[in-house]
Amino acid sequence: MTSNNMHNKLVMVTGATAGIGKQTARALQQMGARGDCGSQPTQDGRCDR
Repeated sequence: MTSNNMHNKLVMVTGATAGIGKQTARALQQMGARGDCGSQPTQDGRCDR
């Protein structure tokens, strides 16, 4: 059986401000992953999560 535990795993998702990249980043965050997005930041300088 596989585990969805991503606690303390460092991830980087490209294209995380829209579409499938955004959904992937959200899913990984919900599984406990940490990291940042590899996309252009929003106007306020943050990734849109």
